[in-house]
Amino acid sequence: MKRVIYLFLVFSIFLISCNDSKIVDPPAKQNEITIGVLVSLTGNWSSLGITTKSALEIAVDEINQNYMENDINLKFVLKVIDTKLDPELAYSATQELITDGVEIIIGPQSSAELSKIKPLLDANNIFAVSMSSTASSLALAGDHILRICPDDKPEGVAISALMWSKGIKKVIAVYRDDDGNIGLKRSMTKSFINLGGTVIDSIKYSNDDNITANLIDEIVTSLNTSTNASETAIYLAGFDEITDIFTIAKSNTQLSSTLWFGSNGSAMSSAIVSNADAASFANEVEFCTPLFALSAENETEWNSLFTAIEQATELKPDAYTFAAYDAIKIASLAYESSDNGFTNLFSNYVTISTTYNGLTGLTEFNSAGDRKFGNFTFFEICGINPNFSWVSVGSYNTSTNQLLYTGCN
Repeated sequence: MKRVIYLFLVFSIFLISCNDSKIVDPPAKQNEITIGVLVSLTGNWSSLGITTKSALEIAVDEINQNYMENDINLKFVLKVIDTKLDPELAYSATQELITDGVEIIIGPQSSAELSKIKPLLDANNIFAVSMSSTASSLALAGDHILRICPDDKPEGVAISALMWSKGIKKVIAVYRDDDGNIGLKRSMTKSFINLGGTVIDSIKYSNDDNITANLIDEIVTSLNTSTNASETAIYLAGFDEITDIFTIAKSNTQLSSTLWFGSNGSAMSSAIVSNADAASFANEVEFCTPLFALSAENETEWNSLFTAIEQATELKPDAYTFAAYDAIKIASLAYESSDNGFTNLFSNYVTISTTYNGLTGLTEFNSAGDRKFGNFTFFEICGINPNFSWVSVGSYNTSTNQLLYTGCN
């Protein structure tokens, strides 16, 4: 009898267990979405790549938390690939992401990389949102490229306005041989000439990062052709290799007494400021660089993120870093509202950006897929040897043409 009761109880528990399994459905498996990230982590301009990676990791945590709290069956994961700012590496990385079925890439950083991967993007169901490519040659409608930063034209206006305000009437343009820096040089040239200035020489150097004394000699030779040294400046468009240019130029008295101006590729460069000779030279020649600016009205929102990224990386993030953060936040909203494939996803991304007010302000794209609005902050290397750091020294408003410059205090 006891045995019968025991079997009855076991059978009852089994039935209850089976019944419960029918009542309580297992949680639905999350639809995992991989976002490709192409950044330079160990090569040129790695300061931006490192801070961008940190910003995107924070953003993905926030996105996934939001999905979970709102019962949205999505989950973002990042696939970060170090391109070292090398177009060939960017190309092979894009092929890998296409094979993985990735639909959105954040990056790459440079216009040369973006130009290289453009055919792959356009031929496949994948698009890139670059946070820092500026070459106007890539301002093309109807392709699979979006740039959540202004192209090189407004930057050329901003740096030309600053040079002109400091009494510069003649410029020697020195630039790295790649799409982005060629575009920056061209835009500066056009804007400076429109103000009434003269570009007395354009000196191109190789993109292999092999800086030699021959380049410095060429700059000095060009400088000697100017009839008024006090009204002549050097405009330099490049990346971290500018560190080597400065260390060689430091020993030349003539170059040390000439004003130098830069572009976004060298702004906030950790390579320059961490090299005592290069930083000292940059400080002496008042090397000033424009950089796409953060939104002042949203400072309370980006300030805590700035601190978190700086603590994690020991680097100061810039507006391009936060543009990448905005880019992936828009991607999360686009996926929420997309269920009809790639075309719908891309269209939703562009539509959402029209009204999205992110950490960098309104993110609307123009007809070429580039950011429609954007202002600039000027940065210089300030301090007393050996304690140098990048400091904000002014701004330029592209909509009002208002220039503010204070210099190092």
